[in-house]
Amino acid sequence: MKNKSSIMKLLIMIFVMLVITLLVLVIFLVKRIQGLEKQEKDNKKNYNKIHIIKKEYNIDTIDGLYFDFMNAKVYYYSTDNDKLTIKQTGRSTSNLYNKKNNNNKLYISESNKNIFGKTIFKIYIPNKFMNTISIKNGFGNIKIDSFNNYLIIDNNAGNVMMENTIDVDISNVSGLVNVNNIKGLLNLTSSTGDIFIDKLEGNCDIETITGNVKIDDFVINDKSRIETTSGDLNIKVDKESDCLFRYTKNEKYNITKKKCNKGKNVFTLKNVTGNIVIKWLYLMFLWYN
Repeated sequence: MKNKSSIMKLLIMIFVMLVITLLVLVIFLVKRIQGLEKQEKDNKKNYNKIHIIKKEYNIDTIDGLYFDFMNAKVYYYSTDNDKLTIKQTGRSTSNLYNKKNNNNKLYISESNKNIFGKTIFKIYIPNKFMNTISIKNGFGNIKIDSFNNYLIIDNNAGNVMMENTIDVDISNVSGLVNVNNIKGLLNLTSSTGDIFIDKLEGNCDIETITGNVKIDDFVINDKSRIETTSGDLNIKVDKESDCLFRYTKNEKYNITKKKCNKGKNVFTLKNVTGNIVIKWLYLMFLWYN
């Protein structure tokens, strides 16, 4: 009987300990859930707030500006101010840009590239800065004002909208590239993104796979080349141009004139399956593959 009584007491103690442990675990889980809910509410509250952050940088000794943004919308402006100014607005409390200054080069990028919030950066670059500007763009759209610098743009899937520039080098994957005016050199490689240019005065080297190329006014001043695989080419050559057309001869081409003016500059065209339309003045030449 004594042994049975001891066993019963032991079982009761074990049961009580299990009940207490279970209660502690339940209380912990409830507190944990409440804490997570509070944190989520705080995050939503902070996210819905519009934050404005402004920073300025002295660029008197800077040889190059390098920007790297992934998801934010970024707008680049030229300004008469002496300092580089960055204004951040959006529904995020994170500091999305940081500075590294190596070898007289200024690097500015997002500190947290996993943020998909509605963050907008407005970057004001002094007109007196005449060195290289490099822009790396991920999925957010970028808009570029008028610059007299050499621009290097590495674009992934976001759209690139540009006003005026002299020389630009663009590496594009699938985003749209739309340029108002280029007076100089355009180097552009693209996979599936379309290219639209209002006016190009100078020369170009463009290569695409399926992207279409449309140039409304092309003043050819030097050797130029446009090569596509299946994208369409639609180009209007300015009457001030002086060029000789080179192309892969095909019996399907309907060619009535191989050069404009004296044919001083060479314009090379190559296509596989896309259509080519070349216009100038009141003449129109159509190449169909």
